[in-house]
Amino acid sequence: MLEDSLDYDKTVDTNRLVFKGQKSQKVHSYIFLFILYSTGGVSVYKLLEYLLTEKPSFAEYLASTIGFFLVIILLIYGSKNLLNRDKLKEIEIHTNKEDAKFKLIKAAENIGWKLSKMRKDYLILETNYSFATDKQTVTIIFFPFNKVYFNSLDYPNDYIRPAKFDYNYDRLLDEYLKIEKE
Repeated sequence: MLEDSLDYDKTVDTNRLVFKGQKSQKVHSYIFLFILYSTGGVSVYKLLEYLLTEKPSFAEYLASTIGFFLVIILLIYGSKNLLNRDKLKEIEIHTNKEDAKFKLIKAAENIGWKLSKMRKDYLILETNYSFATDKQTVTIIFFPFNKVYFNSLDYPNDYIRPAKFDYNYDRLLDEYLKIEKE
């Protein structure tokens, strides 16, 4: 699980989330992406070959064009998810790290997230949405110089599926700002 394997020093150095087991997850994701690109590339090639060598009817041309764009959109979507899943987004704090840590924990509890692990330099929270498998792992990392960063992963359930990153970030930030104003 992520809570026992976060590599804080590498995360700070790279400004990306780094944890043990991440390499094997990435290899599996890249293999999946390679299969997706191979299948998509062959499909697009065959569609274009058919359109250029045959005289398709308007309906065939339209279906082929829609299929072509769907394949391209799926390839872009898969690549975007794979390349952005380790990103960190800054949470702007106006207090010291210790005070911010307790306010962030209170904000997380207010929106129904469970504190999974609390360390000196990071917090790991678990969200729980309507389905048992729709669980997100939210990591809040306290960098030096009063910087706090946020990450949300759909880990370990499905590392390639996009997490509700922006949704989770906005919910936590809104609740944190409410608590900070009190």
